[in-house]
Amino acid sequence: MKIAFYNPPAPTPIIRRYMCSYNAGSNLYPNIELLALAAAARVNGHTVVYIDCIAEKLTAPQGIARVRSFGAEILVGICGLECFRDDVEEMKAVKTALPEVFVGLFGYYPTLYPQRCLDEGLDFVLMGEGEPGLQALVAGRLSAPGLSTPGQINPAAPRLTDRQFNELPGPAHDLVDPTRYSELGLGASLTVAQFTRGCPYPCRYCIRTYGRRTVRRSLRNVLDEFTFIKQQGIAHVRILTTPF
Repeated sequence: MKIAFYNPPAPTPIIRRYMCSYNAGSNLYPNIELLALAAAARVNGHTVVYIDCIAEKLTAPQGIARVRSFGAEILVGICGLECFRDDVEEMKAVKTALPEVFVGLFGYYPTLYPQRCLDEGLDFVLMGEGEPGLQALVAGRLSAPGLSTPGQINPAAPRLTDRQFNELPGPAHDLVDPTRYSELGLGASLTVAQFTRGCPYPCRYCIRTYGRRTVRRSLRNVLDEFTFIKQQGIAHVRILTTPF
C-alpha cells in the first residue's frame, strides 16, 4: 500500500510531537514519531512518503496536491494537543478533497478522545504507540487494540517491550531534506533521534509520552542509527529522549 505520513500546515511554524506541540521559534525539527511509523511501514513492504507542510512551507492546497500526486491510499497525520482544532480541520480538508484516501490521526489527544476525532469525519485513530495500530489497519484487523474506527473504539495496544522496541527499524531519516531543519547555534542540516519511550517521573506539569514505563533502544541500534544518519549527509542530531 501507499502510505503518506503528514505533518499538516499551521498558521505559524510549530513543532508537533506525540504529547504536545510548541512554537518553532528559531528551531525546526522533523517529526520523529511519523518517521518511526514510516520506517515500520516500509520494512513491511509498503511504499511511504513523509510530507512536512511546515518545513516545506506548503499551504493546505499544496499539501493536498502532494498527497494526491503520491497516490496515497492511507494518510497518517499527527495532532498537537494545543492546536487540536486547527489540526483536525487540516486533516478534514484532505479527506474532503481526497475522499478515496483513508485519513486518520495519531497523538496524545486522539488517544485520549478517539471518538471526538472520528466524529469529525476521519477514518481512524492510532492509539498510543502507533506501530501496532498501523499494522492492524493495513491488515484489516479493525477490532485490534491500538486502532479505532467509526463504530469500533478499541483500547490502546499494550506498551511495547524493550525487545519489541528494538525489533523496530530506526526512523526513516532518509525521507527528510535535512537542510529544511535547524536549531539555533547549530545551523541547518539537522534531524532528531529518540532512543527511549516513556518517562518514569511524576511531574504534574508534563504529559508523559506513552506512560511511566521506559523502554530503550540497544547500544547496537543506537550506533546503527547514527551510522545511517551520517550516511544521509546530516550534520547535526538533536536527541529527544527521557532520562535513564
